[in-house]
Amino acid sequence: MLKKSLLSTVLFAMLVCFCTFSASANADSLEDTGCATTEVSWVSCFDSLDDMKADSDVIITGTVVRTETELRHDVVFTRCYVRIDKQEKGTLSAGTVIPVLQTGGTYGNITTPEIADAPLLKVGDSYELYLTATDGLGAYKNYYLISGGFQGALKIENGMKTVLSTENRLFDNEIDVQSTRANTPTFSYYWNKSSLTVYVDGSIRDRYSSYTRGGICAGINAWAENSDSPKTNITTSSAFADVLVNMNDYGATNWDALTTTSYANNICTNSVMQINAHYRTKYYKTRGLWQAIACHEFGHTLCLDHNTSSSPSIMRRVTKQYYIDGAPKWTTPKSADIVPINLKY
Repeated sequence: MLKKSLLSTVLFAMLVCFCTFSASANADSLEDTGCATTEVSWVSCFDSLDDMKADSDVIITGTVVRTETELRHDVVFTRCYVRIDKQEKGTLSAGTVIPVLQTGGTYGNITTPEIADAPLLKVGDSYELYLTATDGLGAYKNYYLISGGFQGALKIENGMKTVLSTENRLFDNEIDVQSTRANTPTFSYYWNKSSLTVYVDGSIRDRYSSYTRGGICAGINAWAENSDSPKTNITTSSAFADVLVNMNDYGATNWDALTTTSYANNICTNSVMQINAHYRTKYYKTRGLWQAIACHEFGHTLCLDHNTSSSPSIMRRVTKQYYIDGAPKWTTPKSADIVPINLKY
C-alpha cells in the first residue's frame, strides 16, 4: 500500500459566515449569531498526485446535479450527486450518477459549517474528482469520499482546473517544507475569558471506555498546563458550557475529529468538538491517541490553525503526523504551538 502522509502546506482557513449555528450534544445545543470556522484532523492525505491517482478507486470529471443532507448524531453531511461526464479510472460509465459525501450543510435547524479547506461542491458546477469508495457496510450504505480529504477535488471552469480553497497547495513538493520551521498560525478571533467550562459527554465512558474519556480530558487540560491559555474546567453538565465535546461513530468521513468555533466581533462565543470513533476502534481501551486528538482539536478551540511547516507540532493537519502507531506520539502542545498561544493570551 502506498504511504500517505501529512499534506504540509500553507493554510489560511476559509471563514464560513452564517446567520445561526447550532450543534447539539445530547438534547442540549449552543447557538450564536455571527461567524464560525470548522477544522478537522484528517485521517489521510497524499504526498503527490501519483500517489493519489494510484490509491483512488475512481477518477472522473463530472457535474453536480443535486444534493441532499443527512444527520449523523450531531453532525450534518451533504451527499453531492455527481453525473459522470468522463472517466479516467474505474468501471463506471458516462451518465452514471454517484453520491459523494462531504461534511457540512443544514438539516432542519442544525447547521454544520463546511470544513475550511474542503468547501462543499455546488450544483451545476463541474469538477475533476479523485474518489475512494466506502465499504457499504453499516447504516450509511455506499458512497464515495474525496481522496485525501480535500486534495482530490478540482473545479473545472472555462477549461481551467483550480483547487476548491485557493489558499491550499495540494502536495508537499510544492513548497520546501524540510527547510521551513515556523510557529503555528492563529486566527484573529480569541476567547475573552480567563477560564473555559468544557462539557465532555459522560456517556463516552460507558459507550467506549474510561481510558478514552480520560485521554480526551487530559488532551484538553494539556493546554492550560503547558501555556498561558484560558484555564479549563471540565464538567459533565452541558448547562452554560463554553465548549461541548462529544464522541460518536460518524462513519467513513476521512476525519478523526472536527471542531467548530463560533465568534462575533472577533470574540469567541462557543465551540463544539466532535470526535469520530469510526477509524480507531482498537484504541478504545488506550489513552494516548484520544489525548493527542483532543489536544489537537482543543488547539482549534483556542483559535490555532494547522501548522504546515516542518516544526514539531500537535497541530499538524493529519492525525498520524502527530500520533499513530509509531513516532512521533505527541499528546501535548509543542513549542511551536505554545509560543503563539502565549502571545495571544
